[in-house]
Amino acid sequence: MPHAVRNRYPLLRVGILAALTATVFGTTTGFAAADSAPPSDGSSTSQPPSGDGSPTTDPGQSTDGSTASSSTDRTVTFTTPRAATSARAAHMRRVRARHNVEVRAVLHEAWRQRGKPYSYGASGPRAFDCSGLVRFVFGHAVGRWLPHNAASQYHSIQHIKRRDLRPGDLVFQESGGVPFHVGIYAGHGKWWHAPHTGSHVQKQRIYHGRKYYGRVLTYGFADRHGRHRR
Repeated sequence: MPHAVRNRYPLLRVGILAALTATVFGTTTGFAAADSAPPSDGSSTSQPPSGDGSPTTDPGQSTDGSTASSSTDRTVTFTTPRAATSARAAHMRRVRARHNVEVRAVLHEAWRQRGKPYSYGASGPRAFDCSGLVRFVFGHAVGRWLPHNAASQYHSIQHIKRRDLRPGDLVFQESGGVPFHVGIYAGHGKWWHAPHTGSHVQKQRIYHGRKYYGRVLTYGFADRHGRHRR
């Protein structure tokens, strides 16, 4: 084989190797580029740091810079109203329990005065008029001393409506807009009172006629409210 032909073979081999190398290198580079390219919808799977070295956006922070509420914040938001409601409910249970104790004490004290004679201007312990009985009973049962006069008693306590009447409340008969007789409501349409001269302290059905109603016990002693007439 001539010398020139022999010298062309090494060059041919180098050219073939170079072509193969370029082909392999280009294919590999293409795969690498495809792997690192962003998704076709334009979203990014990673977030590089900003150019000034500041940290990337916190996952709990919205794009406008506001911070989203965490689970702890949500817990506090819902727990506080429940706690307040529970505390109020517990307070109301204590108030009702105290009220019930006072009602029993008042009705028992009124019962203890049964049979004692009516005497105008008397406030016990041996005789009573209507407001004298009320004053004596509330003073000795629960330590709340009312004035000795039906109209004065009405104006010194909380006024309530007929539908709110409960045992232990006061019922006033009125004439010409003025309370003139008072008794202690005992429930079931009856009251404890000292009716009139020649009678005695007793529990009986409430008289017919116009009435005012008031409350002394727990729910508003000595509070002044607008009148409610029935």
